Amino acid sequence: MMTELMSWVSPALTAMMPLFVLACGMLLPTYLSRVKQSELERLAASYAGIERARGFQSAQQMADRFSVTHFIIPVAFTTFQVSILSFLTFYGARIDPLAKDFILGGADIIKGDYQNYAMLTLCTVSFAFLGAFIWMIQNLVTRIVSRNINPATFYAMSVNILLATTLAAVLHHIYHGGLDEVLGLPSASDKPSLLIVMAFLTGMAPDIMLDKLRRGLKFFRPEGEAASMPLTTIQGISSFTAFRLKEMGLDGVQNLAQTNPVELYMMTPASIQTCLDWVGQAQLQLSFPDKAAALGPLGVRTMLDFHAMDDAILAGLTGWSAEQVANAKRRVDQTPSFASLRELNALLVGAV
Repeated sequence: MMTELMSWVSPALTAMMPLFVLACGMLLPTYLSRVKQSELERLAASYAGIERARGFQSAQQMADRFSVTHFIIPVAFTTFQVSILSFLTFYGARIDPLAKDFILGGADIIKGDYQNYAMLTLCTVSFAFLGAFIWMIQNLVTRIVSRNINPATFYAMSVNILLATTLAAVLHHIYHGGLDEVLGLPSASDKPSLLIVMAFLTGMAPDIMLDKLRRGLKFFRPEGEAASMPLTTIQGISSFTAFRLKEMGLDGVQNLAQTNPVELYMMTPASIQTCLDWVGQAQLQLSFPDKAAALGPLGVRTMLDFHAMDDAILAGLTGWSAEQVANAKRRVDQTPSFASLRELNALLVGAV
């Protein structure tokens, strides 16, 4: 009975994984295209004159990108990738009738006579793919609920799977070469199960493992390198939201600060006011990185708050002189991205 059950599990899961991706990529775009167009129309109806705001026309073009034709290539690519990796995961071992795949067999597959280097590499890659696919399901469900899927979503998920599986193979090579202690990774000597767990977690969050490896290798950290400012330092941006923003090329606070809030509104489920707040926070962090964290609890959350606050009060909060405050505001006034932010804010406030 158990043997018959196992004989159905592998082919069923191998087929279901790519079919899930294909269904999400082909059935949702038509619905989402109508949703995005209606959102843009409601925005124009709610705020008179917003059509004149910078970025509104490009936001209309973004709404057109949700047509099915724009999804065909990225969905086909992701489906093909998932098909290959799911077949490898559930048919890669081919060792025992009761354990034809790495997922059901686990670490026992690579023990005894079958414990060899290539087998363990494939096993770690398989578990990394499983972790990445579970993360993909979480991401897609979140996107479906928030009605926010675009063609770049599937490209980004494909890259995430590719990064996760590659890092898993590299992780095995690192342990085989004895570099785990050098990089500060937990020892997995003679413990393939621990390596498999780490591969699975790498699939769930490959960026964390990549950052860990990068920080462990000092020659990847040149002296004088500017510190990166991750999107998750912005209040209201979760890890899932940060991943969505990366699809737009916004991989840090530096990029977010230069983004038009209307375009951001079209590519995320957030309201236009929330997008305005995110960009304002990013501009404040980028312009005054040493002061932004301290100013937040004092009521200066965004660059708009900073610019609107009285000079004397701002001088007391920052410890600057009146001349320094005036110079700081003058620099802000000359920034094109802040001019766009202030213009949009004026339109939104005037329409309320």
